Amino acid sequence: MRDNPNEMLPQVDSEGHTLGPLSRGEAHGGSMKLHPVVHLHVFNSRGELYLQHRPMWKSTQPGKWDTACGGHIAYGETPDEALKREVSEELGITQYTPQVVARYIFNGKKERELVYVNKTIYDGPIYPSTEELDGGRFFPERNCRKTWVKAFLRPTSSKNMPASLYAKTPTAKTVKPGKTTTRNINQNVIFVFKMKKALFLLSFMALFSIGTRAQLLYKVWGNGLASPSYIVGTYHLANTAFIDKIAGAKDAIMKTSQIVGELKLEDMMNPDSLEWMKWAATMAADSTIKDVLTPAEYAKLNTTLKAALGADLTNPMVMQQMGHLNPLSLTIALEMTLFMQRHMGEFDPTNPMDAYFQKQAQANNEPTAGLETVAAQTRLLVSSMPMKQQVQLLMCFLDNQEQWLMQMENMRTAYYDQDLDKLKTILDDQQSVACANSPEMDEKLITKRNSRWLTLMPAIMNTRPTLFVVGAGHLPGEKGVLQGLRNLGYTVEGVK
Repeated sequence: MRDNPNEMLPQVDSEGHTLGPLSRGEAHGGSMKLHPVVHLHVFNSRGELYLQHRPMWKSTQPGKWDTACGGHIAYGETPDEALKREVSEELGITQYTPQVVARYIFNGKKERELVYVNKTIYDGPIYPSTEELDGGRFFPERNCRKTWVKAFLRPTSSKNMPASLYAKTPTAKTVKPGKTTTRNINQNVIFVFKMKKALFLLSFMALFSIGTRAQLLYKVWGNGLASPSYIVGTYHLANTAFIDKIAGAKDAIMKTSQIVGELKLEDMMNPDSLEWMKWAATMAADSTIKDVLTPAEYAKLNTTLKAALGADLTNPMVMQQMGHLNPLSLTIALEMTLFMQRHMGEFDPTNPMDAYFQKQAQANNEPTAGLETVAAQTRLLVSSMPMKQQVQLLMCFLDNQEQWLMQMENMRTAYYDQDLDKLKTILDDQQSVACANSPEMDEKLITKRNSRWLTLMPAIMNTRPTLFVVGAGHLPGEKGVLQGLRNLGYTVEGVK
């Protein structure tokens, strides 16, 4: 879907009086002609603010978080009519009470907007448009006004925002962590908490690696490229030392002049991104995992925690560190913790394969980049999976731990053996494994992301020879990246 550059908007003066018609293309093309828009800020009764995520096809500010609902006032339309239409189209909401907050002029780099600001308090269901939006969710107010403003919010969502937007709006209570001690705590618990950042980042990568297929290194050439590029598939549970056994991997580093991963490592590690990942992986303010589980489900979770860590959520330290994770993030944290306990001393979560390649580029004073943003990846998984589905996944893991972990072991062994036939057999049998991804989830995690990457890779390779480093599950198959590159006219061959 694309914005229609021929859509007619009104050109207005600073008071909102119509001066004449104006095309969307001209309005956004640097003419700086003032045109009106409506915004609705949606709060819930806990004081959290709902934000929509702008799709990458948007002509302005693609991939940014934005006002819950916003859109242009059409030519001949009033602000009230436009607000009603936009809220229905974008959020599927018809029963709400808007409150006029303010009107201000936003001056962007290529456009000027007269913004009519409204707000509402709403606790009902929200149905974000699949055609116009890329999802949405509620966030604690303090994140929207502080940490994420520069990194993630569209400018008109944060600049010139009138203070009255937050006036008399219920605010979420801030839960301040209490002081804790490791005295008399099982050493497994201490280990997990000492490794908290590494485990969290590794778990984040693991979200995108369930059910991956392992391919190793491929050379990409032809189709007008001055020099070949390469693409390597990684596995989040493989040791970095295994790179020495991937034929041609280090040679590919030397023959290319930039490394492009799924994410740029520096961006992933900056404070704004870490804060974003933290909040995207946690429950809403004042909530804990107990609030979304039945007593029986909560007891089952505590049984697993007690066996794995020597302490459960009745322990204040465990509750502080794990009790506020949402079910999906808790599932991944448990998965990683149990796996690492079986491989103590042979796997370093602080130095994953993906990070190794970008660190090599930095050591060689070569640029690094990412095919996606931290915001896009976290939104895709943690923020977009409905809570009911997250709970089902967590319970499925608790009921089928051995089968789940055995699947991880089999995938890891096949990856280390570089045995593609064995990997194919494992994946062909995957539907018999409990908790396997649904076809819809695989479409979201693999296929659609592959398509987006394939629109970016040609320009990147034309700039300079590149080593792409992505999860191995994205490479094979008719809809995989390798075949996608061939369909674009490139020659793709394995490096042996």
